[in-house]
Amino acid sequence: MKTAIDATHAGHWSRLFGAITLLCLLCLLCACSTHPLGMDDEEWQQLSPEQRLQAREKQSELDRLAEQRRVAEAAARREEAQRQMVELDVRRREARYGERLQCVLQPAQAWLNREWRPVEPLALDLVVGHEQMLTLRETERRTLHYSSRVHARFDGQQLTLCQHAHDQRNPGICVRELGTMVDYQRGIRRTVLADQFLRGQLRCNLVP
Repeated sequence: MKTAIDATHAGHWSRLFGAITLLCLLCLLCACSTHPLGMDDEEWQQLSPEQRLQAREKQSELDRLAEQRRVAEAAARREEAQRQMVELDVRRREARYGERLQCVLQPAQAWLNREWRPVEPLALDLVVGHEQMLTLRETERRTLHYSSRVHARFDGQQLTLCQHAHDQRNPGICVRELGTMVDYQRGIRRTVLADQFLRGQLRCNLVP
């Protein structure tokens, strides 16, 4: 009897999921059926065939320009990321003792989609005065794979891991760990916890 009931429930949920999926597809199709230049149906119907052609050509030109901007901006971001990588590599090589810190966060969990989820080990190689952005990726492979960003910074005594960049007015929730040069020289091991952001085991050492 229980098996029959479970099968009935499974069939019900399967049909319900199918209906919801179909509804979402219909809504998406309706949302996509717009006229050029953001015109509504009434405005479009008032245009002559020649005006409609001109509107389509104008929209095509705007789309082309928008794509050119997107490509140019993407190229600029890649160039800037490459420049920062080169700059960071130079600063790491030139850093004096006490200015470069390496850390590993493992095991760790991040607050993703309103729940704690295990994330891949996080490796940090920080130089005083340089902020590094890294990605927290969940370890479990699902249909929906969640991740989030973490912004790390070291000032010689304090290591901070924040949700957002430190130069923003609100860096969001942060993990802050303090230590002296002697502490970091010996190596620190800490349990970090920031509610609805990050938790795990952190170990850090100064780079010789």
